Amino acid sequence: LVAILVMMVIDSGRKIQNVLMGFLLATWVLMIFQIIQIFFGTPIFPSYFGSETANLLGKWNDLALFFGLMASIFLVSLESIALTLRNKIILQVTLFFSIVLMVIINFQLAWVFLALTAFAMTIFTSIRALFVHGEGKKRLFNVVAFLVLIVAIFFTVTGDNTSARIQESLGIETLEVRPSLEGTRTVLATALTENLFFGAGPNTFSDEWLKSRSPEILLTPFWNVTFNSGFGTVSTGIATGGLLVAFGWLVLLGLFLYTAVRALFTGVAQNSNAYVLTALTALSTLYLLLAHVFYVPGQGLSLVTFVFFGLFLASLRGGQFSRTIERPFVHAPRFGFAAIFILALLVLLSIASAYGASRLYAGAVYHSRGIQASQSGDVTLARSLLSTAVTLNDNDLFRRSQVSVELMELRNLLQSGSTDESAQQKFQEILSNAILYSQQAISLNPDSFDNWMSNAAVYGLIVPLGIEGALENALQALEEARVRSPMSPEVDFRIAELLSASGNLEGAEDAVSKALKLKPDYTPAILLSGQLALSDGRLDDAINSVRAAIYLEPQNALLLYQLGLLYIGVRDYASASGAFQAALAIDSEYANASFYLGETYLFLGRTEEGLSIFRDLYEKNPDSTVLGAIISSVEVGENPFAEEQALPPESAVVEQ
Repeated sequence: LVAILVMMVIDSGRKIQNVLMGFLLATWVLMIFQIIQIFFGTPIFPSYFGSETANLLGKWNDLALFFGLMASIFLVSLESIALTLRNKIILQVTLFFSIVLMVIINFQLAWVFLALTAFAMTIFTSIRALFVHGEGKKRLFNVVAFLVLIVAIFFTVTGDNTSARIQESLGIETLEVRPSLEGTRTVLATALTENLFFGAGPNTFSDEWLKSRSPEILLTPFWNVTFNSGFGTVSTGIATGGLLVAFGWLVLLGLFLYTAVRALFTGVAQNSNAYVLTALTALSTLYLLLAHVFYVPGQGLSLVTFVFFGLFLASLRGGQFSRTIERPFVHAPRFGFAAIFILALLVLLSIASAYGASRLYAGAVYHSRGIQASQSGDVTLARSLLSTAVTLNDNDLFRRSQVSVELMELRNLLQSGSTDESAQQKFQEILSNAILYSQQAISLNPDSFDNWMSNAAVYGLIVPLGIEGALENALQALEEARVRSPMSPEVDFRIAELLSASGNLEGAEDAVSKALKLKPDYTPAILLSGQLALSDGRLDDAINSVRAAIYLEPQNALLLYQLGLLYIGVRDYASASGAFQAALAIDSEYANASFYLGETYLFLGRTEEGLSIFRDLYEKNPDSTVLGAIISSVEVGENPFAEEQALPPESAVVEQ
């Protein structure tokens, strides 16, 4: 629709030039905004643009693609259009800063596209010098294009380290992960096997990804990332839309390439300016269409794609590849009536679409605010905002957020320890709401792994209370989740947690073993295996489990703290002190680790060091009677800790 609208409105080369001038101004707006964001600490609307990578276009890599596109246009313009000295300087300066920002962002695909453009312009300059200018004027070498080509090749091949150092010095943290081409191909095969012509359905790539991802994915840090799209926009569309969408993209790309090739290579350019405009818009459209083949740009860049598509079609107006058909309504009243009826219908559809889009946007805003309210602990406000969001746009994501809020309130109520009639009534109300919301999420999207896991979490929270049917319902929901994601170790891990909470330790150990078989480095399952071993009195096995978890997460102070407690349980005070010291090296304010480090020092005979630790803790916690008693005992030469105790309770003796 955007392409057609642009084609209808832009009816002259002058208007195309004006639009391109608008993109030049837009480039400067984006550059100035991003420079301010990067070098001046995100001062512009920090609540909306709170990081250096936040920008006016979309994703961080989208910005690189846009600057690469503009740099390509400027390269072609500098060589093909007769410019005044001022305009040439403006384009060269813009080209320079576009490349500088591309260096900071460093998206390889943008460099590849720019390198191809620079290479083409370098060759084009030489060919034109040899065959067009004649003997009087020859410029066999395009210096600007050649320099851009060198820079683009360098950052395409070996620029990661340079850009990484630049980003680190500027405090920029960014990471975008997407499925590989092979991973997307696997999803495509699964989706098209189930429904060849229509695919898996709109917005279902994430569900198909969980179903068909390979076991090797589980060994990567991104094993639990739910991807909403694949390697590229086109491949994602084919997976979710089948051969129908594949045919649509094929027709679009095929007709565009056919028309562009004819216009640029077989057409006789009667007007050089018109030919340059056709070349510029064709290059831009091809650049952006290929970006959708090899990447998943955001909506902003997709909109720009079809703006240039419309400009390309408009540039053909009046040439040999286009003709205008006029049909006066006065000579064809039936045709006029049909045309007016269709236009009126389109207007009504546009109004309805605008209304629907506004509701979707408003719902997303309320949902975001509801999540923020829940994170700040304001459950009442979160409920109200999420309820409004659901009213505007009822979907399973919003329902799952409602479940999360109810579960948070349910945990708070259980931790309070209240058992009076009012608390019991409140418990029933919150639990009923959580179950209702989770069931509504499932009814809205029964193929979602997350919806079934959310339902299992509701019943799983009340399993320790011994409520009839809770364990069975939770296990049933987890099995449904397994169908949606057969390779997820999280399902078996949750089953192990539930069986452990219900007292079935043997079943829990079997389930956690299955989780570790799927993902041997799954830290929560390793820790649960250690806890089960500890419950069974197998301290050595528990120690080995925690050590395995620390090997995978060496900077996890909590794991080191737990390892230290286990070493105290087997009276290995030297190893325990080492674990607590390592935890404090990561988090120097970890008070409980300091407390037990002091305890190990007393058992190791390092009395003065232990006493110093307890005195420091007492200065920070002057109201602690426990610390006061320990210090008094140590000062008279006594060890206040009983060595016969197998394992000290993991209680918050001091404030963390």
